[in-house]
Parts: sequence; structure tokens; C-alpha cells
Amino acid sequence: MDPTVRAAPAVITDIEDFIDDASGSSYAMDSGAAAVQWAALTSAPGVQLRPLPDPFEPLLRLYERGGSGFSFANGFIDFGMIMVPRGNFRKHLSLAPVVGLDDRALDAVDAAGWARFNRAKHDAAH
Repeated sequence: MDPTVRAAPAVITDIEDFIDDASGSSYAMDSGAAAVQWAALTSAPGVQLRPLPDPFEPLLRLYERGGSGFSFANGFIDFGMIMVPRGNFRKHLSLAPVVGLDDRALDAVDAAGWARFNRAKHDAAH
């Protein structure tokens, strides 16, 4: 949008070092750096953007809650315990969020995911 607006290189290095120590995920490092660049842009004087949700908020919530390792494989985003099909972003455009990003909603999603994981692990053992 404005290539002259950049986050401080030291901040980017700190983010990348932190993520490298936490997970080593190159995808997480790239997206973390992009989130910091986005924040620099949105806080720059005179920048006016449409009033849309922060595009990095879902990813930042993932990191805040301990998720950090993911990769792209065979048309899926692989989060370790769950794989989400990739697709054309236009098919997923909606003003309504798919899931709330508050702790209560995410706790429910996590609990359901762990329940499925434990059932599958139990079924595989028997």
C-alpha cells in the first residue's frame, strides 16, 4: 500500500527471533513480520483504511493461545492436530465471522478438537 511505511528492522528481528525460539516455523515468522508491518502501516499518520477487521487478528490469537506450528501441504493448512482445506479466499468472504475469537468461543473449539483427537486415538488403540 505504501512501501515507504515500514516497521523498525529491530522490531522485525525481535519478532522473528522470538518465533524461531518458540516454534521455528518459517510460516509463523513470515506472518508475524507481516502483522508487524501491517500495524506500522495502520498507525502511520495520514493512513486511512476502510473499517475492516484486522486481517492478522485470527492468526495472532492462534499464536497467543500456544499455536505456532503450521505448514501448507497437499492443498491443506496443517496445524498438527487438524488440517484445514485451502481454497479460493473469495469463497470464504463474509462479514460474519466463522467463529468468535474470544477466549470462550476458542476454548469450545479447542475442547471439541481435543475430544475428536482423543476419540480417534482411543478407537485406533482398540
